[in-house]
Amino acid sequence: MKKYLFKNRFGKEFSPSKGCLGFTLVEVLVAMSIFVIFVGVLISSYTSIVKSQYDTNDYRVMYSEARKVFETVVGEFRKGMVDYGNESYSCSGIAFSQGVENIYLIDKDAVSRTRLYKDGDFVKIAEKSSENQSFPEGVALNSSRIKVMDFKVYVYPSVDPYDQRYAGSDSYQFHPLITVFATFEKNRNTGENFKVSFQTSVSSRIYDQVYQITKCK
Repeated sequence: MKKYLFKNRFGKEFSPSKGCLGFTLVEVLVAMSIFVIFVGVLISSYTSIVKSQYDTNDYRVMYSEARKVFETVVGEFRKGMVDYGNESYSCSGIAFSQGVENIYLIDKDAVSRTRLYKDGDFVKIAEKSSENQSFPEGVALNSSRIKVMDFKVYVYPSVDPYDQRYAGSDSYQFHPLITVFATFEKNRNTGENFKVSFQTSVSSRIYDQVYQITKCK
């Protein structure tokens, strides 16, 4: 039988045993197992990072749009005044202290009016240029990508402090303060949906009664 001779680094010839000619089956399986585990860890880590990035981007999209909607609503409250005399609230100001989803505002010209309200998953705005007109169908402030889960407006005091009927009542002599609360939600493929809530209080920039309230019957 022919023997294969090898030389070591010192130049000395030697004949390797059978165990030195290659890897055994067990060694190959162990090596493959380690490689598979390593690749699995890499794939799992990469998938986790990608998913985290997608979630972060989705949340950022929701937050950005929700913030824009909320600031639009707050801006309307700043430039207008609560229409205390609207038929929906006249003589029933208690609704303001409990929170409403449908609020009417009047512009400083005492003519133009704005309606903000929750309609399903949307917050809508409708405007009209005179009291005698009917409000048109509102325009949604948010897209279908996010849902408005909650929208509440609280007004204090619950009656118009500039109305002469309440001039002698100390409990109503405060400039109207409007508190707005809203919760937005975005669907998520896995796990719980994204949610974000905003709340703030603003005062109207109108410091007088700009319309005539119909007296309570």
